[in-house]
Amino acid sequence: MRGLIRCFAWLTLCCFQASALASAPALTKVSGFQPNVGQLDARVAYWAKRDGVSLFITRKGELVHRFAGNNGRDWVLVERMNGPNALQPSGIDTGSARITQIATDGTRSASMTNRIALGEPWPGIQAELWLGDNGFEKRFELAPGTDAGSIRMALDGVETLRVADDGELFLATGLGDVVLKCAGCLAKNRSMVSATWLMSATVAA
Repeated sequence: MRGLIRCFAWLTLCCFQASALASAPALTKVSGFQPNVGQLDARVAYWAKRDGVSLFITRKGELVHRFAGNNGRDWVLVERMNGPNALQPSGIDTGSARITQIATDGTRSASMTNRIALGEPWPGIQAELWLGDNGFEKRFELAPGTDAGSIRMALDGVETLRVADDGELFLATGLGDVVLKCAGCLAKNRSMVSATWLMSATVAA
């Protein structure tokens, strides 16, 4: 992709007291993440589709968004948690719905989920991915004394980006703008942490 810009977006955070449950999306009204039991590329661990956006979670914890455009022209945007630790996505709070793959070498089945634990990309920070009424949402849980400024996201597939006055991140793609809301961060004392995007960008070779 010509003119591909690799953008590193930094989160700076300030704390405020709020109800953790009040900010959580309702998880029962939308389809969940489907585990890959052989129906997708082996690099994919889970996937879901919502409002024309397909999200693939790789086994390395990368978030690959595929946006459906007109005339079969799609756009791919990749989010990576730019941390020192390897990630290993796994489903939590799995429900009764299951996905089954029947193949010549046997049948595979696994439960769907609305929450995925991605792991601990930075020391003391647990990352989760939620699917709710408001779409896909990244959430981070901070251990006591953890520096929330350690949270850094790398973005591939972005032409330009800008931070709005309300802190949302606008990503320009070949299909139009994609908006990333500030990530939800939850301290161990169950209080919420607000987040604002800061950014730096370098052109990929």
